Amino acid sequence: MSTFDTIRRESAVQGFDFWMDYHGVPGRQRRVERRELRAGLDEAAGHGGMRQALRDVGSLRERAEALAEPYSHRPRWAVGAFAAVPVFAALLYGWLFSSIAFVEGVVASGVTGREVRSSDVLPWLGTEFTATVEPGGGGLSVGSGLPWALLVLPLLVFLLVARPWRLVTGRGSRAAAGAH
Repeated sequence: MSTFDTIRRESAVQGFDFWMDYHGVPGRQRRVERRELRAGLDEAAGHGGMRQALRDVGSLRERAEALAEPYSHRPRWAVGAFAAVPVFAALLYGWLFSSIAFVEGVVASGVTGREVRSSDVLPWLGTEFTATVEPGGGGLSVGSGLPWALLVLPLLVFLLVARPWRLVTGRGSRAAAGAH
C-alpha cells in the first residue's frame, strides 16, 4: 500500500471516528468499528485501489449515524471540546489585543510616573487594566484581571454542544425524542 493510500485510509477512519463520537458511540465500540473499517478498506484496496474502496464504502457519516441509534442518549463530550477551543482561542486573542491597545493608548497619552487604571476597555467591561510608564522611558508595567467571558463563554459553548443533560433525561437524537 502506498503512502497516499495509507493517508486516504487514515483520513477516512478518523472522519468516521469523529462522526461516531459526534453521534455518541462509546469509545470501545468505536475502536472495534475503526478496526473493521481499516481491515475492510485494506481488503477492498487490494482489488481496485484505495480510492475505489472508499467510494464503495459509501457515506461514513451515515454509517456512523446508523451505529449510533442505541447510544443516542449519550453526551458528545469531544464535539463540545472541539467547539469550545476555537471560541476560547478567539477570546484570548481579543483580550490580548485589547490589552496591547490599552497599553499603547497609555503610552501615547504621555502620562508618566503614575498608574493608569480602566475597567471600561471594550468588550471586556468590568475587567480592570492597569499600566504604568516610568519617567524617561525607563520601563513599563502592565496588569489585567482575567475577564469572566474568557472562561464563561467557552464553557457555555461546551455545555450547549456536548449536551450533558442527556445523562439525566435519557433523551437524545430526533428518533429518541420522537419515541417519548
